[in-house]
Amino acid sequence: MFRRLFPILALAVITAACSGSGGDSGNYLEEAAAITSGYETAAAAIFADYRGALDTATAENGDAIFASANKELFGDLADEFGAAVSTMEDLTPPGNVESEHETWLAAARALNAVFQATDDQLATLTEGLAVNEVISGLPLGDLQGAYRASCQALASAVEEETTTTITCEPPSDSS
Repeated sequence: MFRRLFPILALAVITAACSGSGGDSGNYLEEAAAITSGYETAAAAIFADYRGALDTATAENGDAIFASANKELFGDLADEFGAAVSTMEDLTPPGNVESEHETWLAAARALNAVFQATDDQLATLTEGLAVNEVISGLPLGDLQGAYRASCQALASAVEEETTTTITCEPPSDSS
C-alpha cells in the first residue's frame, strides 16, 4: 500500500521545506524560516506516524488501515500546513522580495486548499479503494512544483544581499 502512495507522499513532504535563517532583510527571513522549519518538523512527524500506521496493516485489516492512515495524514497536513500558511500571511516582506513572497504565498495557499479539500473528501470514507480514488487524482505534482519554484525564486532574490541560506529541499524520508 505504501508504494501506491509514495509519490504523493514524496511530493507532500517537499511542501514542508523552504527554510533558512535571518539576515540583512530583517526579521522577515527569520520569521519565514521559523514558520517553514516548524512545519518541516511537524511534517516529518506526520509522515513517521503515517508510515507507522501502514506498517501495522495485515491482509485482514489493510484496507481499513489504509483508509484510516490517509484520513489522518491529510487531516494532519491540512491542520499543520493551514497554520503555517496563516502565519505566512502575517509576514511583511521587504519591498525587494514582495513579489516573490506573494507568489510563494499563492502557491502555499493553493497547496493548502488541496490538503483541506482532501481532508473534507476523506472524512466520510471508510474503504481503502474509495480513499485511493480520491488521493490518486490529486494535482500535488503541479502544486508542489509551483511551491518549490516560488520558494527558490524567493531564495534567489535574497541570496545576493544576505549571507542567509534559504533551501527549498525536502526533509528526507528517513527523517
